[in-house]
Amino acid sequence: MLPEARDNRVNYDLNMPSPPKPKRRGPLEFYEWIALMLFLILFGVAIATHVQLEPGNSPSIREDTDTLTYIDGVAAFFFLLLVVFDTHAPRRYSMYSDELLTQWKDDKLRFMRMYS
Repeated sequence: MLPEARDNRVNYDLNMPSPPKPKRRGPLEFYEWIALMLFLILFGVAIATHVQLEPGNSPSIREDTDTLTYIDGVAAFFFLLLVVFDTHAPRRYSMYSDELLTQWKDDKLRFMRMYS
């Protein structure tokens, strides 16, 4: 005799799709963390290149590095990149959540058509 077609471990009832829950993390947050880590490292290195310790362990600014170095420019670039990420985050999040909401509405309509 053949086993029954339905698996008792699986629930085959139709369920209404639930609305999307807002995520705390956006799709580009990984890159924001990488940019933040690189900025903090490069900012620390940039400060260390302009400061020297004197005999009494008192820090002072070096006289031979009176101009901006390459590392300062790279740190400034990552700082500006973080500012751009922060200014575009609300718009990016609203586009992402709008896309999820329209997808949920389409799923809900499909479910209602299938159920009726």
